Amino acid sequence: MTTNVKIYRSTDPGAAAYTIYGNVPGSTGGAGGWIGVLRACLVNGYGSKTASSATSASTIVTFTSTAHGFIVGQCLLLAGATGESATPINGERYVTATTPDTFTFVAPGHADGATEGTLTAKVAPAGWTEPYTPSTTNISCFKQGGGNGFYFNIDETAALLSRVVGFESMTACNVANGTAAFPTNIQLPGGLYWNRSDASSTATRAWIIIATDRHLYLHINATNSTSTTANDSMLAGMIDLKSYRTSDGFATLMMGGTSATITTNSQGMTEVTNPATSIVGHFITRPYTQIGSSTLAGKNAIDSIKGSGTNLASTSSYGFPCPVDNGLWMSKIRVYDTTSGVPRGELPGLWDPMHLRPLEHLNTLAGSGDLAGKTFITLSGYPAAQCFIETSNTWSI
Repeated sequence: MTTNVKIYRSTDPGAAAYTIYGNVPGSTGGAGGWIGVLRACLVNGYGSKTASSATSASTIVTFTSTAHGFIVGQCLLLAGATGESATPINGERYVTATTPDTFTFVAPGHADGATEGTLTAKVAPAGWTEPYTPSTTNISCFKQGGGNGFYFNIDETAALLSRVVGFESMTACNVANGTAAFPTNIQLPGGLYWNRSDASSTATRAWIIIATDRHLYLHINATNSTSTTANDSMLAGMIDLKSYRTSDGFATLMMGGTSATITTNSQGMTEVTNPATSIVGHFITRPYTQIGSSTLAGKNAIDSIKGSGTNLASTSSYGFPCPVDNGLWMSKIRVYDTTSGVPRGELPGLWDPMHLRPLEHLNTLAGSGDLAGKTFITLSGYPAAQCFIETSNTWSI
């Protein structure tokens, strides 16, 4: 089973600007910290453009809009097509080519000529919902649109970090309205930390989100350092696992920091361990038995030679390129229920390089051999961590 994979960047035209204004928690250009970014990426989409003209030739539609800013491979939500154009055009479409003022996409079955209706396009949301109207700009909750259908509550009352807790169900925003928390308040009082900024500043902070309707990977550079080895980047999120158990309704992993200190939260986020070792800030909704409450989790690279407590792409990795075939090797990542010490499932879309930081941060690559048809983006972190995330619709979930 696969689902459309979406990628969102702070550099996208129309993306929610991510800044912190003085001591006003959650403020960002009128949008609201991570809440504003998540609302734009997961629920609403952003960067809407209206076509001044749109024509089809051999089922390829050329959409004209001055300085549209969309890029090849971006998933857009098309709307406004009418008549015989409606079915071929309206819905999610991927950009196949661009010029500064045009982009193209495939519209199966569309006849040659001008399209009908007034077409609009925006970066497509990932398919989550924000089910309850927040009572304050600093607290909200989001719900998976598919998969296990769980929630996470996000509280931006603190100036620089957001507190995040997963829940099996909620009746309104705020942790008091959730049941079956992961992590529980005993495991981590107040919940996980997702970094926002190292200072109360209007300076932007670089972020990237890769998501489907049931997976959220979030990478944040909290100090906006130009060095990806700086102690400031973290990988966080909420992800349904590809479970090894049939009909596993509780294999959802929450990742985040466990410290109110920004730089400390980079530790553990891209860490791999031996199967029996938990990683800070990693929690699964329930044990594999489906009974009980939040359980501690760890992860390792299935094909890795790395030892316990080492970051992805550690110094114990193979040299790059691999001397056997001059290639770049990578491994899937397995998640363990460390309370019971058993493998729980795999992290869809996330891969561990078998080399020490073989590529630069945000480099893209295409797979070959067994990975043919997959495309990837590179995410780097402290101190030598690196991972790859699939940007193609090839996730097995």
